[in-house]
Amino acid sequence: MMPPSQTVYGLNLEFSGSLEGTILVALNEDGQNEIYQIKLNEKNIRDKYTFDWYVPYCELKIIPLTYESGDVLIKYRFLSTSVN
Repeated sequence: MMPPSQTVYGLNLEFSGSLEGTILVALNEDGQNEIYQIKLNEKNIRDKYTFDWYVPYCELKIIPLTYESGDVLIKYRFLSTSVN
């Protein structure tokens, strides 16, 4: 959770690893309504995404579609500005 003196305006996600199969990454802010979806199906994953995002929290759902094996590392960062 961000301190109250900061305003969130974006979200960075970075995926790395390897994957045999296809997974879907769904992002939402309320536990129900998906806002963005990312489909990963590469053997060697090195992908970066930046989204408009205006709340200091995010839920990621990892949904295997045709998953066989692999490891995927997810790094995230909220983009914010200080409010004075």
